[in-house]
Amino acid sequence: MILENPVQNIETIKLDDLILWSENPREPIGEGYSNDDIIEMAVIDENKKWRLKKLLTDMGSFYYESDLPTVVERDGKYIVYDGNRRIVLIKFLKNPAAFPDIHNILEEHEIPEDIKNISELPCNVCNKETALYIVCKKHVGTASWGAVERDIFNYKHMGEEESDFLIFDEATGLIDKNKKLNQGFVKTEVLTEANMNAIGFSFKGKKLQSVYDNEYAKIVLHCLATAIKETKITTRERLDFKKGETLKTRLEKEVSRLKGQLKTLNGNENDLSECEDVYIGKITFTLEDLQI
Repeated sequence: MILENPVQNIETIKLDDLILWSENPREPIGEGYSNDDIIEMAVIDENKKWRLKKLLTDMGSFYYESDLPTVVERDGKYIVYDGNRRIVLIKFLKNPAAFPDIHNILEEHEIPEDIKNISELPCNVCNKETALYIVCKKHVGTASWGAVERDIFNYKHMGEEESDFLIFDEATGLIDKNKKLNQGFVKTEVLTEANMNAIGFSFKGKKLQSVYDNEYAKIVLHCLATAIKETKITTRERLDFKKGETLKTRLEKEVSRLKGQLKTLNGNENDLSECEDVYIGKITFTLEDLQI
């Protein structure tokens, strides 16, 4: 990707005029949400996407002004395309009393005194095309985002096709909720079309479909996620399988083992209610979708 005519200029912007990007691939929530909504979501950080405590630790005793936020002007306000974590942190720490339910979450960390005095910041003001280019260069080709965040960005902002990896996550919530699944090898070596077909799933019409009903599908997906989390499926030696073993045969063993445990534990081999170690969200396909 080459940007022929970048548009950017350093300007000092009032903190109150900086609007957090609700479509941030780190955790997009869509339009209609306020700065305060995004700040609360980021500080609570239920999905471990923002890591503000780590940012505070890395920052140390003072705020670094060398890494400028990248912003795009719109109707007299400035949308923060890059630097949302820093802006969230500044806005929250300047007025934690505005968030009574979460005001003390970061109290145990050293807070740089100069943050509390910030009322304006130098920013890199760009047109949208330049801002997206900068975000792409800083995050898509690096480890700062996981595989699913990169796919969200490329699909929503760069005009690429929606990936099967992203369709899988939208249907199950597995990747977003389980960090060890949000890796490049899971996308390129595990959740491939051939592998998914082999274990009873397919991608048709931008939807995840299966030969199973929802309950059995959850069993299979639970076993898949657990095998990755426990490194029974890794990048070593083509997913670390023994000679002749495939994803299908590995999962058949894991499914059989889990169903035996569930029957002993709950009296029902399909009852996953006690299996909280791996998040299994609502499966969005129905019996009518089972077309494999």
